[in-house]
Amino acid sequence: MSGSLDTTVSYGTTYRAQAASKKLIARSNGGSVDNGPIVYDDGDLNFRKGELVSEVAKVVSDLDLRFQENYGVFVRGRAFYDFELKDDSRRQRELSDDGEDLAGSSADLLDAFVYGSWELGNHQFSARLGRQVINWGESIFAQGGISATNPYDVGALRAPGSEIKEAFLPTLMGSFSFELTENMTLEGYWQPGSSWEAAKLDACGTFFSTTDVIGDDDCDYLPVSAIQESVTGLLGRPTAFDSPDEVRAYLNGVPAGTRALAESLLMSTYVPRSHDVEPDGDAQYGISLRWTAPELNQSDFGLYYLRYSTQTPVVSAKAGSIVAVPGVGQIPFANRATYFAEYLGKRDLYGFSFNTTVNGGPLDGLAVAGELSYRPDSIVSKYTSRAVISPAVVGGLPEGTYIPGYVKRDRAQATLSGIYLLPSGVLSADSGSIVAEVSANRIYGSLPQQTFDNPDLPGGMTNSSWGATTTGSLTYNDIFGQFTVSPGVSVYSAINGRNGANNKGERAYTAKVDTTYKEVIGAGISYTAFNGGGRYNRDRDFLSLNLKYSF
Repeated sequence: MSGSLDTTVSYGTTYRAQAASKKLIARSNGGSVDNGPIVYDDGDLNFRKGELVSEVAKVVSDLDLRFQENYGVFVRGRAFYDFELKDDSRRQRELSDDGEDLAGSSADLLDAFVYGSWELGNHQFSARLGRQVINWGESIFAQGGISATNPYDVGALRAPGSEIKEAFLPTLMGSFSFELTENMTLEGYWQPGSSWEAAKLDACGTFFSTTDVIGDDDCDYLPVSAIQESVTGLLGRPTAFDSPDEVRAYLNGVPAGTRALAESLLMSTYVPRSHDVEPDGDAQYGISLRWTAPELNQSDFGLYYLRYSTQTPVVSAKAGSIVAVPGVGQIPFANRATYFAEYLGKRDLYGFSFNTTVNGGPLDGLAVAGELSYRPDSIVSKYTSRAVISPAVVGGLPEGTYIPGYVKRDRAQATLSGIYLLPSGVLSADSGSIVAEVSANRIYGSLPQQTFDNPDLPGGMTNSSWGATTTGSLTYNDIFGQFTVSPGVSVYSAINGRNGANNKGERAYTAKVDTTYKEVIGAGISYTAFNGGGRYNRDRDFLSLNLKYSF
């Protein structure tokens, strides 16, 4: 038996580097617009410019044990503690218990599988069983492509000093790889429906969260500001409230004669969250055929089919009712309606990928790759406030009527990427690289404006969109002895279209410097700036620092 144990201990901090934009804050919370943002501004209000957003201590360990050369066990575990989110109080909204479990501290078993390889005739066969990640396709940056098997852990990616191996959540499944010929391989996996897991999203009230009504399980109410304003308007001071606690504080100043009625009406202006609707237990599975074409410069190709369930939710609802209140009239009681996170099963994906290398010419050595995926009846989210919550509260529908937060449309996505290794001597560096990827996304069929017209996406939703990401880095070895220094930059730009995959005008810029000592101790600093693209991409500039020790 042989084995290895690799552990990385890290500590990192993230600071808010930009003041909150008043255009993204509800008027009742001190903003300069209407009260629409009351359902998404808590994360903005919880942190001020220059303050800590996150302070994380983390350990990640990989254990790999091999038996008789052909068999083995691989286990990866992670534990972290965020001192800022766990120990400090928040200005606007405290993290819930579930939010703290999601973003504040956790100890998790990630990968945990047994594996083996066998010679079947003259063909190589290998298999894995347990918690694992299936990462098919060639996309580097763009989401929504062939790699649809495992859910994302958004918070893990946002943590200072995070690594790409923490991006996907391993899930329980069995997988295999069978060498059909010298140049052709068949791969597949199967996951029982009971092993499905949802993506881990930003907890409500954390810095990067863009919704206050879904994210962790305790984000369980949705204020309807328009109804709140109409009720408080009768009392002479129209306003809106983030939470029932704010309503109670407001009622202390309401005259005793109208307090009971005001309390009854205001408490009815919150749509409660009901139980999530998860996929109905159907298995997920996939199969791929990959081959190498020696006559095409050893280019690799792949064909894929996946049967999957969605891992990020849409917000659906059930209708409430309108109640006759003596002395007031017909009032829509929002608390008679409900909203919930919904995940859809029985989805199909078909894909094609390739990768090759350029030989000769000025781009000699350039690695080029691409993929194309097609999803029939893909899930496209509606604009929640207008197309889901409003009909549920004031739409006049029979109480309990199901209002889906999505429509089904065919969708295709294509990516094309290139990786170029710079020769030694560029800007006096020992080595360097440039990575670029272009992605395009197309939704087929009509997108009615009353369903998808999101005021936070100027110009409305479009069927097509495309964008590009470019990164560049240089490496300087043996600086001040055995230090390695690697400066780098990355730029993302949504060039045209707005359909969720890319939102025209949205841009993100990151500059960073990483350094290592004897490949054991590491440190890094990075700054990320955002602009354009509507509310989802403004006022969240941040600075991150991290230290690592690997052994």
